[in-house]
Amino acid sequence: MWDENFFNLVSSSCGGFSITCLFQMVGGDFNLAFTGVYGPHTRFDKLRMWKELLCARDGWSSPWCIGGDFNEILHGHERSTRVCPYKTMVEFRDLINYSALMDPPWRGDLTWSRSGDEGVCSRPDRFLVSIEWEEQFLDLIRKRLSRLLFDHFPICLETSKL
Repeated sequence: MWDENFFNLVSSSCGGFSITCLFQMVGGDFNLAFTGVYGPHTRFDKLRMWKELLCARDGWSSPWCIGGDFNEILHGHERSTRVCPYKTMVEFRDLINYSALMDPPWRGDLTWSRSGDEGVCSRPDRFLVSIEWEEQFLDLIRKRLSRLLFDHFPICLETSKL
């Protein structure tokens, strides 16, 4: 997940839907946080996950990145069928706005397809970053990697500023 030549793990915490790690840059006093998520399918559990993510941010002010499979989309064009769970999409947007997170522009294809069926696909996988993260890492590159076994394409967030 990270290169130990650049980052040391300071602390971590696990929730029902996420793991948050606070890192310190090797040889410096710069900290950053990363939260990996695996989102639930039901609205009830999604509301629990949004609350968990809000609580994960408490207690530190470091640049923050959340990434993983949110099992939710933000916009109708992120699902091939255009059938969208409007209520949970709005709640996801509310979480992003309340947390002052940004969903950097995505260039590329959708990240999930049902059993390889290109007709049923969506983009539930993403990275969200705080303003502080984007200010620190101006040259973020987000990309979809090759799919090997599962129904999701892995996604990668890279920066050349290290």
